[in-house]
Amino acid sequence: MRVRPRSATLSPSIGNTCLTDYPSLGIDANALYMGGDEFCPSFQQTDGFVIRKSSVLGVGPIVVTTFRALMTGPSFVGPFAPRGVDNPDPTSNEGYFIGVDGNSFGTLDMYRISDPGGTPGISANIPITVPATSNPLTVPHLGNTGGTNGNVDAFFVQRNVEGPDTCEARPVVQPGSYCVAWLRFEPPPSNNNRMYTGSACFQSSGDALCVRLQARSL
Repeated sequence: MRVRPRSATLSPSIGNTCLTDYPSLGIDANALYMGGDEFCPSFQQTDGFVIRKSSVLGVGPIVVTTFRALMTGPSFVGPFAPRGVDNPDPTSNEGYFIGVDGNSFGTLDMYRISDPGGTPGISANIPITVPATSNPLTVPHLGNTGGTNGNVDAFFVQRNVEGPDTCEARPVVQPGSYCVAWLRFEPPPSNNNRMYTGSACFQSSGDALCVRLQARSL
């Protein structure tokens, strides 16, 4: 049996010809958080979906709240490929979407979700400045000497740990190196807005590894 996703037709609908690409899934005590890019058929916008957890664990029906156009043209300010954030804290009362800014490098965009287990609401976009980034290099591999997965500035994984602290892993570029950076920060507003970064880089020769750690104020 083939199941065809219909996230684009959830209210408010953006049509029945769209494909949700690069989906994410975060979870906490109250809800599941799915983000994705919408192609209709060309790229149109990014959306977030909050799924009430109790409606999934019970007999249903499944309750989904849709937040359209987290990022859209013509400015493309907002999170590209928004990631739903995991949070293991059983007392959590808010959720998050986060992603790289679609308009500029060195910026993350976050949305807070209030009352995720009831009637979810969404905050305004929260831009967060991070160390300078750029598109990753293409990586040659067996069967493709030209390389793949370049020119995509996006998160690999995400997780919310230890209360409000959020950890991210994303590709970055340094001259002659292939790198992944980890970001751990307390989302603003906070009494101690600091971000801790680490990166692991292989030199293009493939014979050297550098690891960097630093802390900075947001």
